[in-house]
Amino acid sequence: MSNKLILPNGTSQLVQPREERAAPSMSSAEGTQSSFVVVDLADMKATNHPTGCLVTQSLGSCVAVAIFDPEARIGGLLNYILPDSHICRERAMTNPFLFADTGIPLLFRRAYKLGALKERIVTKVAGAGNVLDPKENLRLGQQNYEALSRIMESNHVELKGKFVGGFKGMALKMYLETGRVVVELGDGQEVEI
Repeated sequence: MSNKLILPNGTSQLVQPREERAAPSMSSAEGTQSSFVVVDLADMKATNHPTGCLVTQSLGSCVAVAIFDPEARIGGLLNYILPDSHICRERAMTNPFLFADTGIPLLFRRAYKLGALKERIVTKVAGAGNVLDPKENLRLGQQNYEALSRIMESNHVELKGKFVGGFKGMALKMYLETGRVVVELGDGQEVEI
């Protein structure tokens, strides 16, 4: 399969490996299920370390995109805030992980660079809620999810699991040993997706 990404505006972009920020290397002493690598807002981490956990918190209207290649045991996690970089090109240049249309291609590029193959990647998402906008005036969560859906659909990437919407914040954890993805709700309840 091709590592070509089709953007929401219809243009295509080859997804070639290039330097992005990767998750810190974890030594064998740290390689347990309790080893957490935090992915901040507007941030991305990817790793080929087979143990530990990538975690992102503060998911309201933001979207977490978790990808995992079960054969190569490569995982990546992106937490983006806004759907479209066209609103502020300068910000997209300094932090492409802020936006869906620039962050998602970089997440997949990093996974490919580490050895993941598109046809094996399992993609799961969470967030896209209306935590700060319960009257849904801005619909930022919905716009974020729609941007993700367009990118995934145009690149023939199927979402294998999702937990989106709502009016409460959440966190997402991806366990690198198995690719298991868990959403933790504000009340402490956990939902596997």
